[in-house]
Amino acid sequence: MNILSMNIHIKTIPHKQQRYETCGDYWDTKKGEEFRISKMLDKKYEMLVAIHELIEKFLADCKGIKEPDTTAFDMNFEKERKLGLHDIDEEPGFDPFCPVFRQHAISTKIERMLAREIGVNWAEYDSIVNSL
Repeated sequence: MNILSMNIHIKTIPHKQQRYETCGDYWDTKKGEEFRISKMLDKKYEMLVAIHELIEKFLADCKGIKEPDTTAFDMNFEKERKLGLHDIDEEPGFDPFCPVFRQHAISTKIERMLAREIGVNWAEYDSIVNSL
């Protein structure tokens, strides 16, 4: 993480274009940080996911957790899901073995607070995100 300058690029994309089964993804490039958020009908939903991902990555960077480790964990979790080892509504970030378990939990708390502040019904939002 370069604390002297930031170059953050956030883009919404069709869900099927995600690198794996996720609604929010991030990685580093030589030019900066890339974020991809699945396109949804409500821009508020996209922003909530983007903020979650920004916070999670920031917290992970502060702890020295490398994005490739997190992505590898997530991709493996999705392979295990296809084998029936995880329920459809389980999130990789809430698995205690996830490299960003704590960072994901903190990001979700903040995401829920923001949702409440802007009048987004969490159950409805969560259902939309999980249906992608």
